[in-house]
Amino acid sequence: MIGVAFETKKISRTSNDRKGKLFIVGIIACLVGFVGLGFVAQRLGPPGPRKSGGEIAYVLSSNPESRNGSAVRMVSADGTNDREITAGRMAVWAPNGSVFVCKRSISNTPTNEWVIVSREGKYLANVYGSSLEARSFTWSPDGRKLAVAGHGELQILNADGTDLTVVTTNTSRIVSPSWIESGTRVVFYGGDGIYSVAVDGSDKHRIADGDGALWVSSDGKLLCYLSKNNVYVVGPDGKNPRLILSALMPMDVVWSRDSKDIAYTWSGSSGNSITYYIGVVQRDGSHNRPYWVSGDSPAWDPQGKSIAFLTGSSNGNVLCIQDADNFDPKIRIITEVGSTEKFKWSPDGMYFVYQGGDGRLYRVPRGGGVSVLLTQQTSDVNDAVAWFPAARL
Repeated sequence: MIGVAFETKKISRTSNDRKGKLFIVGIIACLVGFVGLGFVAQRLGPPGPRKSGGEIAYVLSSNPESRNGSAVRMVSADGTNDREITAGRMAVWAPNGSVFVCKRSISNTPTNEWVIVSREGKYLANVYGSSLEARSFTWSPDGRKLAVAGHGELQILNADGTDLTVVTTNTSRIVSPSWIESGTRVVFYGGDGIYSVAVDGSDKHRIADGDGALWVSSDGKLLCYLSKNNVYVVGPDGKNPRLILSALMPMDVVWSRDSKDIAYTWSGSSGNSITYYIGVVQRDGSHNRPYWVSGDSPAWDPQGKSIAFLTGSSNGNVLCIQDADNFDPKIRIITEVGSTEKFKWSPDGMYFVYQGGDGRLYRVPRGGGVSVLLTQQTSDVNDAVAWFPAARL
């Protein structure tokens, strides 16, 4: 019994010793690990702020180095690699940022021409020459086709200028051509109503009344249009239009990314002055939120949760942001008074690019803060700014 008791006690002591040694080894390993991590952190430094990548396209106005006086340019989101793509103005970019169409002058003539140019600056094709002046351009959702409207004629062609099809002619007016049904059809205002036509020119028919303005949803399955100061939403077949806003003439209508909500501006008069306000309504007309916040140029963030817009007074505009569902009377001001003329969300919704009062482009976080100068030159206030993900070259 004594021997058994002794052996049991001996085994227990040996087990405890091993546990103690393992515990000590673990402590040493942890200390070494912490020291190593500290060394690495000291070598690498603290993590930097998150930066939204990609490239920003803009038009440089009155470029003395360009024979056209203006140039389409592109700059990286961190302000580096600012470069000219081609001479021209009024650039309209494809959604994927691979190509654009722009207007430029023909040397030693008063004539303008519209050309398609790649993101790398390669000339691809002419769209319109001197015989017919284009009025509007709309790219298909995949950026492979271009709808061109001008002087009662609607054309559709490939992004490289090939396979040009005259879709419709002899129409008194063609306004707001837009792509629907995944790019298989185009809708437009034709002077006496809204028409739909297949990309090959077949099956043209009138689908709704209208006063000229129409806005297609982000998914291409619905369209919003104005008729006698009322706003309607209807499907591509034109059946059963739904009244969503009455006795209202919106200046801006912008669909959310999920095509469930519509942001709009509406006017309210006070004496002899007219002020524009921001509102949001669901596509079926419910949950209308006509916010009494003066502003224009509403733009949804990529996640569809917030709306950015411009507001201001005689001292200039400021960029603001507002939650689309939970309206807060105290709007968040992102830029300083008099500093913003136009703006664009970054692809990830974390930043804005905007044109300052000095005409140059700046980047600022969506929560506000320090603005970073991107361009040393002045961008054209009448031309759009576009922000694309990094190119896959």
